[in-house]
Order: sequence, then structure tokens, then C-alpha cells
Amino acid sequence: MVAPQMTRWRHIIVLFTVIFVSLLFFYHLAFTDMILARGDTYTYFYPYWDARNVALRAGELPLWNPDIFMGVPLLANPQLGTLYPPNWLTIPFTAPDGIRMSILLHIVWGALGTWMLFRRAVSEAWLPAFVAAFTFAFGGYVGGHVEQINQLQGISWLPWLLFLCYALFNSEKRLRYALLLAIAWALQLFSGHTQTVFMSGIALGILTLFPMIDRLDSWREYMRAKGVHLLMLAGVAIITVILALPQLLPTLELTGMSNRGDGLTAQEATAFSLPLHYVGRALLPSYDGQLFSEYVGYIGVIALGLAIIGALTKPTSTQAQSTRWVWIALALIGLLFAFGRYNPLYLLIADLPGFNLFRVPARWLALHSIGLAMLAGYGTLALQNKQLTRRIIAIAFALIGVLMLIGYFAPIDAVDIVGSAQPTRWTLLGWGVGLGLLGVLMWLSTRRDVSVWVLCLVVAELFLASRVLPHTELAPRDTYLGQRFTISQLLAFTDDSIVPPRTLAISARLFDVGDIGAVRERYTLLGMDNEAQATATTALKNQETLFPNLSMTWGIPSIDGFGGGLLPTVYYSQFTSLLLPDGSPRIQDGRIGETLSEPSCRGACVPEMRWLAYMDVQYLITDKNFDVVHEGIFYDTSLFEYWSAPPIEPDFIYDDVHVLCLTPPARGNVTNFDFQGTTYYRAVMSWETMTANFYALCDDLLAITVVENESSTFLQLMPPNIERVLSSDIKIYRLTTPTARARLVTEMAITPDNWEGHEAALMQLADNPQLTVVHDARENISTSGTVTITEYSDTNIRLQVDADTAGYLLLTDAYYPGWQATVNDIPTEVHRADAMFRAVQIPAGESEVVFSFVPRLWYRALWFGLFAWIGASVLLGWLFLRKA
Repeated sequence: MVAPQMTRWRHIIVLFTVIFVSLLFFYHLAFTDMILARGDTYTYFYPYWDARNVALRAGELPLWNPDIFMGVPLLANPQLGTLYPPNWLTIPFTAPDGIRMSILLHIVWGALGTWMLFRRAVSEAWLPAFVAAFTFAFGGYVGGHVEQINQLQGISWLPWLLFLCYALFNSEKRLRYALLLAIAWALQLFSGHTQTVFMSGIALGILTLFPMIDRLDSWREYMRAKGVHLLMLAGVAIITVILALPQLLPTLELTGMSNRGDGLTAQEATAFSLPLHYVGRALLPSYDGQLFSEYVGYIGVIALGLAIIGALTKPTSTQAQSTRWVWIALALIGLLFAFGRYNPLYLLIADLPGFNLFRVPARWLALHSIGLAMLAGYGTLALQNKQLTRRIIAIAFALIGVLMLIGYFAPIDAVDIVGSAQPTRWTLLGWGVGLGLLGVLMWLSTRRDVSVWVLCLVVAELFLASRVLPHTELAPRDTYLGQRFTISQLLAFTDDSIVPPRTLAISARLFDVGDIGAVRERYTLLGMDNEAQATATTALKNQETLFPNLSMTWGIPSIDGFGGGLLPTVYYSQFTSLLLPDGSPRIQDGRIGETLSEPSCRGACVPEMRWLAYMDVQYLITDKNFDVVHEGIFYDTSLFEYWSAPPIEPDFIYDDVHVLCLTPPARGNVTNFDFQGTTYYRAVMSWETMTANFYALCDDLLAITVVENESSTFLQLMPPNIERVLSSDIKIYRLTTPTARARLVTEMAITPDNWEGHEAALMQLADNPQLTVVHDARENISTSGTVTITEYSDTNIRLQVDADTAGYLLLTDAYYPGWQATVNDIPTEVHRADAMFRAVQIPAGESEVVFSFVPRLWYRALWFGLFAWIGASVLLGWLFLRKA
């Protein structure tokens, strides 16, 4: 029997070994001041984490944020991980540092969980357990999902769930392990990636149903035992739901308002399926390019060979034999499900509950990865026990060889890989060396114990392969935390506003930042390679255009945003359809500005002015990609659709007016020239000539610039009611038409508060921009008067109203359950208006209207959850004290 002191030291050794290897793999993140600056980490999680932590630092729950989508719930969005305890450790830190800490913590957690799982379910041998742990934690699937922090957090719990589930079925302390499993599963749910929670449930189901029986006469006994196991797992699931109610109830409320509320179609649910011909590049490491991270699932050539050996070799111990089929099933089912739409069987289940809520079937590679990692540990045991046969060796080499041939000859779409679409000599060399070392290990294993060499070579191969994963392409901190000029200007423009006006950025972000030369020089001095520099400069362009959620970081409200999960709501998608060009599909995940950046609109399909004014948009951001330069004169063509009237004559000394069109103008001295492959016509004329019969000037007027010829100075004129307030690498326009966040309803209609009523409202709005449709209103009354917002915060808005008669007040902030209103301290119903906004009925005369966000359902769920967690903790402590 091992002394407790010795056991404790062994656990400490294991912990420090895992921490050391984790810091080795992620030394860029651990030991430099650089940050992740691409993908969802930068544009989604950084802003959300900052918004969440700002609220928590102030001692408040993050309930609501008004800066994207015209208002969004925070706590109801599970991807924030607000109730996930490890995220509370990051409250004092900026989002980049908090996510850095969380990545390192969960890599260690996932490795320890796999080590514990292998030791409990397979063998107590240390080195094979380390092979399994490091293969899973540092393989391509986990490394490729570092950019999706909530996925990484959820994935790190997968081996722990399997460990606790196995312990539940194979221990006398079943109540203890049932409670621990429910707690772990609830914590995984709190981490915020519900798809990973669902996949973990499938993995637990597979573990529950296996091992398969060996003899037919044991079928009845098997069915009885598995029935008990299924009942136990169902009980665990019920406890998990009870513990997770503080997150589940707000999330279910949001789900009912989401574009995904009714489930996805099979076509939508199978988006980002792993193509069959990508399997070679997906399951083998790369040394020269980055495959799309959702498709990465390699564990290394050596570990893959070990996994094949483990799958084909019958273990010597009964314990290992009983679970081998579990890992084989996980590996095969995970891979088959990852093929998604390319697998006919998956198409049959894509409409089923659960499967129809999530996209990206490629994420099922999580099960494939944990299954292969465990089998790699089995393979290491087989080498230790000298169980290799020529048949097993031949099959292993044949399967790996087939993958290599597919990886070499099967084409990869350029959009799905950064770097060469075909493996270069470095990747081929890596594959060859890995296969050669696998053969050497097999040969040596017949003569001596090679477990230490196996572990070292597996880690070395994974380390070299990880050098091309996204987490190695880091950027300086100021790519996120630095305040670019666009942000400084917008903050200065809105500094003294009680209610900062909204912005809309329209850009495909294909421009260069203005200081690109200095930026590249600095990045080169920092030792950043070309890919890392491209990542960092893209991040700067995102800052310049506030794309897509960076409005939350700086407190600059935008009508745009990026959801990708349960947001935006279906009501947002309905209303914003009014902003899109005719025939455009409705927005599903936000990013209106990217959708509107069509070349057919010269890079900016700017919505009609009436809709921008309606939503209180005062600032437009565009790039200069479609501006025209000729003979040193610049022409601003971004707002060509707004040239419906002549501009105001500028206070600028000029000689001529230059009018730019795509067809020959009817007046002036007309010449044509070619610019970037397009022919333009320029007419030079006087101001009087230009303004006379302005509408007949040309059919496709693009820009007007006035020029002083002697000094060649010029001024680009703007359409009426627009002024350009910044021209750098991007442009900021201020709309001078009156806008207001709140106003009285001067012309009203009523429709039901349902899908048909909302669609009818949109049709009426399109015909009559002065109309406001108040859904389920009791009476159709209109009024006029004044509205002044005196206080505006995330969850509290105070307005002073002076109405000529009784009527309705419209607030163009997103409607959501939990928003309450009082009029002169009397509770008043909040109606949905124009599909997505808020309206309340007000009396004649002066009134004070207060909107407050008080989500009572959320508070009840939080209190219920608090008592549930206290009860679970007390019960768990009692069980440990009783050693039950």
C-alpha cells in the first residue's frame, strides 16, 4: 500500500509536470506581453468580457448593454460565462489578460482530467496516462479552439465528465460521484458553449451504453445493468439542470426570441461540416499552413499510430478491456458526425432536437480527439507489454499512409487554409519523420521499454506542429487596448451627450491603416512574421471601423454587432431588413456593415436617411477603397446614393466645380479617364451651371469637388444634411438631419404582437416613414410635444415628456422582457413597437417616464440556484465526511 504522503507527492509531481508542459506549449501567451488578436477572441469575446467584467467590478450583475444591436441582454447570453466561477478570477483584469489566464488554466485542467480518466478507466501506468493527457490537451483540436475561449473551457471539462461518469458506474460511492458529475456538468454549462455541453451528453451516453457484451447469454444481465446506468445518468442530468437553472432560464428566454428559436434547417445545421477529402489534412499535423481551425483534429503521426495500435490490440487487463470499445466508439462517432452533410446518416438526425440547434458539425471532432487520445495511451501500454504483431503494424502504417496520400492529393479550397493548399516539403518531411520514428519505436519496443521515448517524441511532434496554430500568432497589446484615431474622434464628438448617438460602420476592411508603414516597421522589430503582422493589422482595421462588437469596448453605440449564437434576436433581423438592398437575405448573426459593403454600391450600400434618423444614427464610417483620384484631385464617392439635391455652396475660394459621373454629364467641359479599371466622366463647370437643373446633370452622379486651379487645392463636397468630420484611412460622416432616441408618436397604427403583425408593421413602415406601429396597443391615439432624456444608463432611462394630448412615447432601444416602465411613478405596460422597439402610453401634459430593466425571472433563477448550490455543497461535504 502506498503511503498517503507518497501519494500526495506523486500528485504534486503530476500537477507540476502538466503545468510545465503547458507553459512550454503556450510560452508566447504565458511569458510575453502579446495578446490574441484575431477571430472570435478579438471581435467577440474581448468586448463581451470587458463589458461583463466592468459590471462585476462595479458590484453589479451584467444585465444589459446598449452599445450593439440597439441593446442586448448580457446575462442571458451563455457565451459570456458570467456565472462560471473560473471567470470570476479574471474580473480585475483586462479581457486580453483574463482570456490569457483562462486559456492556460483550462489547458492544464483538460490535461489533468485526461490523466485522471486514463488512470481510473484504463491503467494506473503513469507514462501511458501522460501520453493520453498530452495528446488530448496539446493536439490540434484543443489548440485550434483556443480562439473560442468558451469552447476551450467546455472541452477541458469533457475528460472530467467521462472520469466521473466511469467512477459513478464502477464505485460504491455512487451518490458522491453522481453529485460531483452533476456539479461538473453544470459548471461546463456555465462556461457558455452549449454545443459542447450537448456533445458531452452524447459522450456520456456512449460511455453508459458500453462496454458491449462478449457472450450472448449475458444479454439479459447487460440490459439490466445498462438500464440502471441510464437511470443514474438521467438522475444526474436532472440535478445538473437544477444547478444550472440560473443560466438556463435566462438563456431559454433569449432562445425564444432568437433566430434559432425554432431550430435550424438541416442545411443551416450542417454548415461547416468537415469535407471528406479534407480528412488527411485535418487528422495529420501541418508545419507550413493553418487549416481552418474548426477542421483541425490531429494528434500527431506518432500518437495516431499508437491509437491505431491501441484500437487493434486486446489489453492484458480486464479493466482496460472493458472500456476500449468506449474510446473506439467515441473516435469513430466523433469523426462520422464531424463529416455532417457529407455523411448521409448525419442528415437523418440533423433535424432532431439538440442537433438542430447548432451549426459546425466539425466540432464533433472533440469526441474523436478524446477517443484517439485514450487509444494512444492504450497503444503505449501495448508497446510496454510487447503485444505488437506484424498484422497490427501493417494496418497502422497502411491507414496512416492512406491519410497521407489523401492529404497530399486531395485539393483544399484556398479559403479554408492560410498558406499552401497542398502540403509543402516541410509538412511532408514532418509526416515522414513522424512515421519513421513510429517505426523505430515499434522495433525498439520488442527489445526494451520505450515508454519514456514514446512520451518525449509525442510531445516533441505536437510541439512542432503547434507552431502554426493561431495561438502562436500574437500581437502587441495596443491592437486591442490602444485607442485608434477613429475612436478618439467619436468619443470627443459624443463626450458631452447624455445619450451618445449611434454609429454605423460600412466596410469590408480591405483598406490599409494610415500608419501602415510605421506599424509594419514596429512589428518587424518585434520579430512578428508575415502572418502575425497580417493578423495584427487586420485587428487595427477592426478598431478603425469598430467591427463588429468593439463598440462595447469603448462605449460608442452602434446599430451593428456580431452574435454567432442566440443573438441577434429575430426581431432585430426583421426590422433591419428595411436597411438592406432589395433582395438581400435577412441578417442572421449581425454584421450589417459587412453585408452593406457591396462592390455594386461602391463599397457602401448606405441605408436610406430616414432609417438612420429613426434609429438615432448620427455617424457613418466608411473606407476609401472606391474613392477616385485623378490629376491630384480627390473625389469622395461613398455617399453617391444621397445626391438628390445640390450641395450648399462652401466657404472656400475655388475656380471650378468638378462633377464626377459614370456616364457623360449633360453640361460642362467633359473628359473621361480610367481609374482602377473603371471609366469615369468628369465635367468641369461653374457653380451656377452645376446647380441649374441639378437633377438632369447626369443619371449616376458620384461626387462633386470644387477646385482652386492655381494652387491645385480642392474641397470634396457632401450631399445635403451630411458633413464629413474625419478623413484619414477611413471617413466619418455626421448626419445633420434631426435624430432622437425617443419621440412622441405622431402617426400610429396597431398590429398584433406576433410574426404576422411584425411583418405587417414592416410593410406599413416602408410605405409611410412617419408611422409608428405599436403592437397590441389598446387604442389608436397620436400626439405631439417634446421629449427630453435626462438620465441614460444600461438599465435605467429617465425622460421628461410634455405631450399636447394623451398618446404614446417611442424609445428606439430594443424591446426585451424585463424592461419595465413607470409614468409619473405609476407602472405602465411596455409595448413592442415597429417589431423591435419600446413604447408606453403617456397622458397629456408633463410626465416623467422611467424605463428600468428588472428581469424578475433571472433574479428568481439566481436565488433558486444559490440555494441549490448551497444544498449541493452541504450534501457533498457530508458525503466526504462520511466517506460515502
